[in-house]
Amino acid sequence: MRANPDIESDVQRCRTDDETAVCVEAVTFSVSTHGGRLDILRGVDLSIPKGTLVMLLGRSGTGKTTLLNCLSGLENPTSGRIRLGNVDLTALSERARTRFRRTSVGIVFQAHPLVPHLTVAENIALTMRLAGVPRGSWKTRIDEALAGIGLLRRAEHFPDELSGGEQQRAAIARAIAHRPPFLFADEPTAELDSARAAEVIRLFRRLAHDDGLTIVMTTHDLSLLEFADEVYEMSDGRAVRRTSVPARAEPVVPPDNAS
Repeated sequence: MRANPDIESDVQRCRTDDETAVCVEAVTFSVSTHGGRLDILRGVDLSIPKGTLVMLLGRSGTGKTTLLNCLSGLENPTSGRIRLGNVDLTALSERARTRFRRTSVGIVFQAHPLVPHLTVAENIALTMRLAGVPRGSWKTRIDEALAGIGLLRRAEHFPDELSGGEQQRAAIARAIAHRPPFLFADEPTAELDSARAAEVIRLFRRLAHDDGLTIVMTTHDLSLLEFADEVYEMSDGRAVRRTSVPARAEPVVPPDNAS
């Protein structure tokens, strides 16, 4: 069988580039079912440079969310290796992965599970406490994160007082306030209108390009691909890097002080 040149390139970058932030080599993920073994990931290879916004594209069931869960340490792959920075995630115990995830990883889920009896600001503060962020910097970081996604006026509101889109933006603020070097987001714009989706992507690009975060997100929205630095298409449990990404233009967004 002829080797895939994109996969060979990614493996080579993992092994030679010190600036690689996320390195995935031959990762598989399988589960047992009544009908036998189901292979969800079938040998994924990725190499993602630091400060890059990467989008994973693909139909439902192609392994996008499973790959994100493995990258973030929520799941351990069946085989293969995942390195985030200089940490071999697949070599850590479950407890060590949890500690690493709390301090170094931000995660945005599709379901945005905010704690219902805490305000938006308190939800964000809880994440910073778990990450060990000094209490004296909490207020500044909360305000910065909420202002970045146009939700500062909702800081003292409870989740059930927010719309679905506002809850999703609050979850994004919670994921970035402790300033992790890695952010993994599963369909972060799915519940947002086009203007708010563009606002989130603008924030992600700034975090990647100006602050050096490495961001991997899944999406079904083809209109967002032009803002990605790299796009991988998931198919049959594998990720293939697109050799060309459409030219980017700055999205039109509402003012940062919008509610």
